[in-house]
Amino acid sequence: MSDNNFGVNYTEFLVEREKDSSVRNIKLYIFLGAVLFTFVMFWVMFVVTKLPVLFIPYLLTLVIGIWYFSRFTKIEYEYVIASATFSMDKIVARTTRKKVLEIKVKDFKKIAPYEEFAKYNSNGEIEEIFCGSSKKSPDLYFAEFIENGSKKAIVFDATKKALNIMKFYNNSAI
Repeated sequence: MSDNNFGVNYTEFLVEREKDSSVRNIKLYIFLGAVLFTFVMFWVMFVVTKLPVLFIPYLLTLVIGIWYFSRFTKIEYEYVIASATFSMDKIVARTTRKKVLEIKVKDFKKIAPYEEFAKYNSNGEIEEIFCGSSKKSPDLYFAEFIENGSKKAIVFDATKKALNIMKFYNNSAI
């Protein structure tokens, strides 16, 4: 979809999360789980039951398990700004979409580059919701808001158009 179909106060952006340490940890757990499952199944097949014919169900279960759990390593984030509302979705394996946040842009208390977040949150009272491609991304911004009485900040890759729209709807926060 083109942004031009919706007017000047609409934008959407999709970013894939880079393979950082959390994604590498998931892959490590998948590998360790597969190794553990293999040891258990070989012990059952050759020691307990002495039925090597169980190799076929073992192999099918292993392949399906690896496929299923590897889906959690493919994470994308999509944000849409439409009608003065900021909406962030998490997309897992391009099949499952989960709403992370939906908030009016005017409800953001502060919108700034991510480099400022560490000194802005020096006492650690703001909960960080990371929805960006990488902590090293040059276009990373955070937007602070209050939800259920606690301070939170969503971190995202901001485009120039998104920042202009946010500035239009909430000039005091930027």
